[in-house]
Amino acid sequence: MKVLRSTAFVTGLLATVAVWLASALGAFDTLELRSEDSRFQSPMRRKEPLSGEIALVAIDDGALASMGRWPWPRTYLASAVDELARAGARTVALDVLLSEPDSANAGADDALARALSASTSRGAPLRGVVGVSAEEDERLTGVWQRAGGDRELASLLEVLGGNIDIEPADAAAKANLSAGRRESFLSQPIRFKQMAAWRVLRQMMSKGPMPSLEDFMLVLTGGRSNLGSFDARIAVEEIHERGRAWDVLRRHLGTGAAVTSGDIFSEVSGGESFAIEPPVPALAAAARGVGVVTSDGYDGDGTKRRTRAIWMVPGGRCAQFGLAAAAAHLGLPPDSIVQEDARISVGDLELPARSGTMLLDWPSSTFESFADVAGDASVRRPTISIAALISLARQRQVLAGIERERDESLQRVMAQLEMDARAAHDPTVRASEAARLSDLRMDDRIPHAVEPEVARFLELEESAEGGAARLDEASEDLRSLVGDRLVFLGWIASGALADQVPTPYGPRTPGVFVHAVAADMVIGRHSRSVAPEWVSPAAIVALGLAASLSAALLGGFWSFIVTAGMVALWWFGAARISFDEWCVLVPLVAPMSSPVVAWAASTAAVAVANARDRARITRQFAARVSPQLVARLAGDPDSLSMSGEEREITVVFGDLAGFTAIAESLGGPGVVATLNLYLGRLADELVNRGAYVNKFLGDGFMAFWSAFGTEPEQERLAAESAAACQAAVDELGAKVEPGAPRISLRIGIATGVAVVGDCGAPPRLNDYTAIGDVVNLSARLESANKQFGTKVLMDGATRAGIDRIAARTPGAAMPRMRCLGQVVVVGQSRPIDLYEVVDASAQDDWIADTERAVRAFRERDLAGSRSLWQEFESRWGASKLSQAYIAAIDAGDGAEDGVLRLRAK
Repeated sequence: MKVLRSTAFVTGLLATVAVWLASALGAFDTLELRSEDSRFQSPMRRKEPLSGEIALVAIDDGALASMGRWPWPRTYLASAVDELARAGARTVALDVLLSEPDSANAGADDALARALSASTSRGAPLRGVVGVSAEEDERLTGVWQRAGGDRELASLLEVLGGNIDIEPADAAAKANLSAGRRESFLSQPIRFKQMAAWRVLRQMMSKGPMPSLEDFMLVLTGGRSNLGSFDARIAVEEIHERGRAWDVLRRHLGTGAAVTSGDIFSEVSGGESFAIEPPVPALAAAARGVGVVTSDGYDGDGTKRRTRAIWMVPGGRCAQFGLAAAAAHLGLPPDSIVQEDARISVGDLELPARSGTMLLDWPSSTFESFADVAGDASVRRPTISIAALISLARQRQVLAGIERERDESLQRVMAQLEMDARAAHDPTVRASEAARLSDLRMDDRIPHAVEPEVARFLELEESAEGGAARLDEASEDLRSLVGDRLVFLGWIASGALADQVPTPYGPRTPGVFVHAVAADMVIGRHSRSVAPEWVSPAAIVALGLAASLSAALLGGFWSFIVTAGMVALWWFGAARISFDEWCVLVPLVAPMSSPVVAWAASTAAVAVANARDRARITRQFAARVSPQLVARLAGDPDSLSMSGEEREITVVFGDLAGFTAIAESLGGPGVVATLNLYLGRLADELVNRGAYVNKFLGDGFMAFWSAFGTEPEQERLAAESAAACQAAVDELGAKVEPGAPRISLRIGIATGVAVVGDCGAPPRLNDYTAIGDVVNLSARLESANKQFGTKVLMDGATRAGIDRIAARTPGAAMPRMRCLGQVVVVGQSRPIDLYEVVDASAQDDWIADTERAVRAFRERDLAGSRSLWQEFESRWGASKLSQAYIAAIDAGDGAEDGVLRLRAK
């Protein structure tokens, strides 16, 4: 038992170490990430909805259907921002890329810039936040990232920066580019010229104010006064525009030393990534905040659960878009957002981080149309289609046209009727005059010449009043939804251009939701920290050791209960208490797997050890007792009964005749080897036909059928086994040297009722065997073979059983038999019908002649029987059987009952 306990504990310990190593190698990472998602999604989670201070203006499928395909004129965005400002929104964050000018619509960029710099209904300036793009696919990869790539890139940019109009092939040669990098440059020379122009512009901006386009061009063209037109001019102008935008955005960026971003270009450009694109200068100048809208921080399974806080950009540090929007909304300066390895500071708020990224604390519900879990119904988190704002702006324009036409009509009426001149400018006077004109018109006191104009004025006045009332109502509704709030304007449409990212809430979550969640963490001052890295290995080891110890001490069932309890407690603690109450994300999968694996390994080790012990015992005892008995007892120990069970069985006794003579010449080892050879082969033939080999008796054996349950064909199987054993002995005997003594086999078969069970000297020495007269009869029949000169004898009960089997299965092969009459064997007083199992080659006449002589004796016709036996001997030769019958007839035996009685063994 101590060995088993030690084995269980050591195995569980090793399994725990395996789980720890697997966890360290990342085997549980994907499942752990899924467990994070399930905790955010759980309906059992405490309700933590998105802040009511955040609203969403959505570019949705309905807006695209009504307003047309994207891109829209930026006047549409300007109209939406104007309406938000009128409704009193404090901050508007445009999660829309504005890095290219709206060249198709003149004045559209200026209109949006005016909207972003407008005052709100409260009189305060609107806090417009714009986004910058940092797409990863702009980075140089492939041949440029190999050894020497940064050096050759710097050389190429130096050449291009001194003469932007140089032929690409000449530039490649002058920069001494290798074959692969030369091919890369020649396939897209404009891109590299832009990079060179950007490098020059950054150097000029670092030394003084933003240079004019002319000065910039002079540097790039080597001082040529004739700037003219060249292949890269448009691209260079775009770079200058980008520089202007970063120059005006500088006031919204945090300060601090540049940190290399990992982009190969950043190694030759001062730290910031060339891939980061700002909005056009006009919009940059109108904005009061800027943030990076690009989604990054995806986990290994491609899902966004974390976000980086700071990017290096030209002129300083730029915050993640949601954090920048929240800071602008709260009036915090750009330098208030600071990223460190273990925390992200926004003003006096500290958000936990790991390796510079923070875990997004997803709310239990977001906006009203996208609530995954029911939140607080008392807090409105509205979603407004941008189409509604544009429609409202259009209604305002229509109303303005009506009012303008009304005022013009009123001026014409005033000129003709000498009305109060203030009516054209004072709404109160205008309303009074309109009422007076309506009364005069009803009394037919309006001059006929003025009547049409008065009617037109009154119609326009009524239309303006109704439109103004409806507009005021809609504006009031909008004010209730966005007043003094942070409003994100972004995509939730599902089309090809949609901004969708995989998050814990699904594979297609609108990207603007990510920014809203980041802003909500700042505004609501909440976050979720991640447990220290040592928690997972410590929990793995502790829980694994506990499970191993319980498996070693308590056994399978109770250790399972203990292990299941530990797993349940860890789940409840990590998923419910730690996550919901303490807002700490604790590892779940690996710590829960550790006790399960340790318990399973410990239990399996005990099971294997027990199985090994059982196998050892089985191997030991299978060599001493029947394999069927071993298997039966191993499967059902209770089947071993001291009282036994009465059952009809068929018993076979066998003896190797002539073995004594052989043993005298073989010596001890040779005797054992020969005996094992013969008896082993005979045991195989018996066992293969379902016999239970009960014991070996020197050079003989005892076996029987129905040892563990009734065998319906035991008689036929016994006869077949006898024939097979005879054939096996003949086969083995044919292999001995010529002239050596031959071994033969005598078999006796009997069927009858016996007691089958565990017999002997309990409890120390027992034997599963059969006891009864049928066993003795079988042994006597084996011995009677010597008297009759036969090899296989069976009683009438066995023969009757074979006949029944033959009747049930017509056509089945049955053994051939020769009737030897009724016989009383030595040691028995009851006569039995005796039969010999003969070879398939035995002649029918030989069997018939035997049975005629036996039948005459049975009918007490002794003279006739003697005559028939003499005829038998004259035809077939004398035999022990014929001599036994003739001797009995001469002695007068059988005259009374026709039974042959044997006198000797």
